[in-house]
Amino acid sequence: MIDVPKFYPIFKNEIENINENPDFSGICYIRLEKEIHEPLDILRVTSSYDIPELLFFKDKNSINQFGGLDSSLVIKDKKPEQIFPKLNRILDIDKRIRLFGGFSFSHDYTVPEEWKDFNNCRFTLPFIEIHKKGKNSLVILNFYSESNPTIKEIKSHIKKKLLSIDSRILKSKPAGRFESDEEILIPEKEEWVRIINNSLKLIKEKKIEKIVLSRKKIIRNKNFWNLYAILNKLNNLREESFLFFYKINSDLAFLGRSPERLFKIKKNTLTAEAIAGTRPRGIDPRNDKMWEEQLISSPKELEEHRIVSRFIKERMGNFCTDLKTIKNESVLKLQNLQHIITQYSGTIKNNLNFQDIINSFHPSPAVGGHPQATVHKVIPRLEPYHRGWYAAPIGWIRKGEGNFAVAIRSALINGKDLHIYAGAGIVLQSDPRAEWNETDNKMDNFLNGLGEL
Repeated sequence: MIDVPKFYPIFKNEIENINENPDFSGICYIRLEKEIHEPLDILRVTSSYDIPELLFFKDKNSINQFGGLDSSLVIKDKKPEQIFPKLNRILDIDKRIRLFGGFSFSHDYTVPEEWKDFNNCRFTLPFIEIHKKGKNSLVILNFYSESNPTIKEIKSHIKKKLLSIDSRILKSKPAGRFESDEEILIPEKEEWVRIINNSLKLIKEKKIEKIVLSRKKIIRNKNFWNLYAILNKLNNLREESFLFFYKINSDLAFLGRSPERLFKIKKNTLTAEAIAGTRPRGIDPRNDKMWEEQLISSPKELEEHRIVSRFIKERMGNFCTDLKTIKNESVLKLQNLQHIITQYSGTIKNNLNFQDIINSFHPSPAVGGHPQATVHKVIPRLEPYHRGWYAAPIGWIRKGEGNFAVAIRSALINGKDLHIYAGAGIVLQSDPRAEWNETDNKMDNFLNGLGEL
């Protein structure tokens, strides 16, 4: 296995063989591909370069994963309705183009300061992509320009950028030091109880059926956080969940380990799932089984799950024929928690429209509540902070395909501040203090082991 490659030698011959400047109505896009006949540890490669823009995305099955280094193009905007025409324009150039990015949870308010550089939506066309290809690895170089460059300028630009990346391999990973300087809770426990009681009042008045409310902890470190140590810690969790990492400058990154898929589209098949209802894992098999039985027999947890499941099934019906239930109220066991999961699959009816699908599925009752439109307006009024990209769609799209996780079990690293988020589904039977403990457990699971970084 190659440890960490240098990319200029990989593409040297391909660069020399660039001999035409494609004309795409003023847009120049060149794609170079090179298969490496050895496996690359994509996560290790992605986290071994000291460059501003890095990304990594691994599907729940752990098989499909890719990394990205640097950017050829970044598209961002405050309004998703304005970004989709731009995304489609790029995807129409070449059906192989893959754009990675995501959205904020809500676009109805000003972008909070800590999320400003991410904006409400942001997508990257990586300069270098790394994919698995069987037992080998596929390395892709994307060159994009709207300035009509000459062949000589294209070759020079690519060469300089590759040599710059190669020169920034980390010779050694920075030592991880976790020395908490301050811990900020938003909201504090007393305010949380008040917020939950207000939401229960709305449920009793039948204005809403369910609402998901969240909290966050800001852990202020004495040192800058070791992004790569946290990423590798998340990767070491042995569970069926997404792993995502989106670093857009030296000390600003969003990362997480989410069990929840928003949707996946491949070969005209749409897959989506409902995950809701939570219990901890047991200390031994017998104790674990006890928690599982308690989970699937709890009226409160089942109702919370079925609100989500009915919503997903209804939305799937709007886009699909041949709708099938793949999993029905099964138990998804993660390393520290277990949830109820129902999964659906179907054939897409008409021409694919990512904007309609994302707007339809997000936010689902698993992270927003029900009815969707009402709780989407209520959440910003109840929560005393802006979620940013927490619990929002993150993933990738290309022509006719896409794969998005729901960005829960996530954190924003902003300099010396680590923002950790967790939410709880509130239904009629909810108890504010129990929901405080559940969100505490979720955030503690993320924090476990940071003292050893």
